[in-house]
Amino acid sequence: MADVCADLTGRIRIAERPDLRFYAASTMKVAVLIALFRRYDAGLLDLERPVRVTSTFTSVHDGSPFAIDADDVDEALTAAATEDWSVRALIERMITVSSNNATNLVLDLLDLAEVQAAVTELGAANTVIVRPIGDRVAAAAGLQNLITARDLVTIMTAIATERAASPASCREMLAILTRQRHREGIADALPADVPSASKGGWVTRLRHDVALIWPPTGDPYCHAICTRGLDDPEALRTIQDRTAAAYATYGGPV
Repeated sequence: MADVCADLTGRIRIAERPDLRFYAASTMKVAVLIALFRRYDAGLLDLERPVRVTSTFTSVHDGSPFAIDADDVDEALTAAATEDWSVRALIERMITVSSNNATNLVLDLLDLAEVQAAVTELGAANTVIVRPIGDRVAAAAGLQNLITARDLVTIMTAIATERAASPASCREMLAILTRQRHREGIADALPADVPSASKGGWVTRLRHDVALIWPPTGDPYCHAICTRGLDDPEALRTIQDRTAAAYATYGGPV
């Protein structure tokens, strides 16, 4: 497990195994989000551009076609196969419902090197983004997306402090993250009236969560917790217990 908590100035409050690398799972979608808005800021991407929905993608390893595992597909997009969705709508689903289909559709508009460059420039030195979601051929060849708890805090804090892209784009990214529907990790462990913006990631025996938190008293802060080797109920309890303990110390009364 790794646990990092820091205020938005970068002052570290908790640093337990901050640079231990984990498989990123869906937390890598925050990096994709940033790269997309940077391309938009450069005038190279229209967020209203229509994108044809498909369920088949191309491996970055050998160019072979692949489909996302049936258990991991976004049914709303699968049902919409051969329809057009705007980039903006795909971004929303990529983050708020953690849609793997949407992630790969928007990744097709980018170069993975853009995603890597964006997070590296922001100081996420141990993050690796090298393949789309569900690219089993690339994974078998050793291409894995990796993150650390420190890097998750770094990336999210860059959005909150409007350094990840233009101020307007950072505000839009933050609004999307605030609409997160998967709140079973950090968000659900906070008092009900405490705003947060978050993105989790999970696969079998691995679960992460990172959130920006705005306590009614005290300074806003970012908290990232990464776990592996735990069954999901235990991983969620660990994340929630760590969240509650940090909030009691840095956020105010629970």
